[in-house]
Amino acid sequence: MSSHTGQSPTCPSSLSCWNAESGGSIAQQLTTYLTDNGLLPDLQSAYRTHHSTETAVLKVVGDILLALDSGNLALLSLLDLSAAFDTVNHYTLLRRLQTSYGLDGVSLNGSRHT
Repeated sequence: MSSHTGQSPTCPSSLSCWNAESGGSIAQQLTTYLTDNGLLPDLQSAYRTHHSTETAVLKVVGDILLALDSGNLALLSLLDLSAAFDTVNHYTLLRRLQTSYGLDGVSLNGSRHT
């Protein structure tokens, strides 16, 4: 067990572990809940039907071309934040799901690890 994050060294990401342990059902249920309740931003591409890396890139390229066509300058800065999600404290993530998205009780009990 990692002392810094409290997570297993064989499964560094809380979300990945939860999803693997549930056979993928947690990710599907969470995505359905967030979509049905309008809690996903319109431009979120990850984990959404008919959205992909390709649609995200097309949106960005389209926005850049519109800016340039209007005589504006465009700057694209890319950051890889994927590793940041592997260091999220499990308790903090559960609290955020409760306060921001209304998930609690039975919906989170299956994801609690001690």
